[in-house]
Amino acid sequence: MFGFPVPAKNEIAVSTVAEEESVITVRILDVRGITIIDRDFCTAAGDNLLRVNLKNVPSGTYVIQAGRGTETLFSTRFIKD
Repeated sequence: MFGFPVPAKNEIAVSTVAEEESVITVRILDVRGITIIDRDFCTAAGDNLLRVNLKNVPSGTYVIQAGRGTETLFSTRFIKD
């Protein structure tokens, strides 16, 4: 999994390859660890692109996390212009 573009403007995307259909939760957290976006995506087996709208998110540094259930699959910081 990886997130792009960095820095982000109006959206950030997570690219992932799923072994089977599942639900992936993508969260955007601010620097204090407060969740500002929490969105579930239904993924198909194979390549998936999960897009999160950032238009109403102020500029700054954030963390994007992607997970399944209680398991975190991906977590990284990014800058929102």
